[in-house]
Amino acid sequence: MNAKVQRIEAFYDTFVAGFELFDPLDRAIPNADDDQAIKRADLLEKILKMPRIETSNLTAPLGEE
Repeated sequence: MNAKVQRIEAFYDTFVAGFELFDPLDRAIPNADDDQAIKRADLLEKILKMPRIETSNLTAPLGEE
C-alpha cells in the first residue's frame, strides 16, 4: 500500500477513535451483531412504496414511516 494512503488511513482511524457518542435517550449503541441502521436498498424500497400524490406540478411520496 502507498505510504501516503497508509498515513491518511492512520489519521482517519485515530480521528474516528476519538469520537464519543452522546444519545440523550440513552439507547444502546448498535454494533455488528445488532445493526439497527436501515440499508440504502431498504430505504429506497420504502420510499418507492410510499403512496403518491401526482399533479402537473408535483410528485411527492407521502407516508408516516
